[in-house]
Amino acid sequence: KKMRSHGISQMPVLRGKKIVGLVGESEILDALLDESKNKISEIMKEPPPIVSPEAGAEVVSNLLKFYPIVLVANKGKISGVVTKSDLLARV
Repeated sequence: KKMRSHGISQMPVLRGKKIVGLVGESEILDALLDESKNKISEIMKEPPPIVSPEAGAEVVSNLLKFYPIVLVANKGKISGVVTKSDLLARV
């Protein structure tokens, strides 16, 4: 529901303040078909990479070749998310 209300297709999974994974529409759809998997921890992917706010577009675009999102953290606190569509919007 949260993803739909914000118009996003994936989001980080947190345990407390630590990022432990990533869940997206594909994982949720697969879980709906496989009723044995009903916990986020059973369907999430590995956590996305985290960069500093000073990371350049080249660094982020290279990471986005391998990950659906890149998180931005400032002093250990997540301050943003970058997706492929964010970079394409800059063109």
